Amino acid sequence: MTTRAKLAEQILRLYKGGEVSSDNSLTLTEVKLLVGQTINRLLKIERLQMQAQLGDEFPDHTSIASYTDVVVKQDYDTGSYYATLPAFPISLPNNMGVWHISLLDDIDTPFIPIPSSSMGLLKNLPTGAMEGQIGYEVNGSQVVLKGDYFFSNNEKLLIRLLVVDLDNLTDYSPLPIPPDMEDAVIKEVLTLLGAIQVNEDIVSDANDQA
Repeated sequence: MTTRAKLAEQILRLYKGGEVSSDNSLTLTEVKLLVGQTINRLLKIERLQMQAQLGDEFPDHTSIASYTDVVVKQDYDTGSYYATLPAFPISLPNNMGVWHISLLDDIDTPFIPIPSSSMGLLKNLPTGAMEGQIGYEVNGSQVVLKGDYFFSNNEKLLIRLLVVDLDNLTDYSPLPIPPDMEDAVIKEVLTLLGAIQVNEDIVSDANDQA
């Protein structure tokens, strides 16, 4: 997983050395701030407002990060469907760090979290027993899906995770973003900085060399 410092250094190198601007007054600190702001916008970060009602169950500085376009895959050996978590959530009892999962085109119908101890029992339920609902079990970095719904090829999910607020992470803490979002962050920050043109190959090369 990448860090704010790593992304900021790549962006500053592209900005100053990639001939996108003749202005060399930009500092690493300024770029780090833009990286944080851009990630907050891309993940639609929301502050969790439930500490007062739930006591100390959730740590301070907890935010909700939204990840769209998470692809459902099929294990052809077992026939089961699963998705890979785009980032690691805060570790909480009963996997509550995974806050919400739904189909991307039906976000108002969340999937039902299933405790690991109960997932085996569901395998023996007859078809239709879940009444059209979709359940999920968190197993490490994967979410195993269970239900009567037949997923289409490359169907997409919305996943919301509880993460530490970016303002409370150090420059060297892992950021809660998937690898395929790193290029998007770099390009958006360079756009904010007024870069004339960002060549995708240059951005990819910068990631490869880091």
